[in-house]
Amino acid sequence: MNKIQLGQVFTPDFIVDKMISLISHPNPLLVLEPSSGTGNFYFKLTSKFNNVVAIEIDASIAHENAIIDSYFNTKYHPDVNIGNPPYSVSTKS
Repeated sequence: MNKIQLGQVFTPDFIVDKMISLISHPNPLLVLEPSSGTGNFYFKLTSKFNNVVAIEIDASIAHENAIIDSYFNTKYHPDVNIGNPPYSVSTKS
């Protein structure tokens, strides 16, 4: 699949910073980033929280710490789920 089919748009740092600043959970046991891309959220989250899991469906762009899978296949139960997932995904070519 290509970038258009996956609906990929990479979130700018200033938006990532703002979204992370809005997390109200004082001490989440698990933070999940379900569409981690190149890791914009992941690397900033790991500087603030101890247990962060990143999932990315596109192995060609996934950062080295990401689990390559679909978010819908995971069995994680996070206290915080944060990210900017694609709003439109097509599996048609």
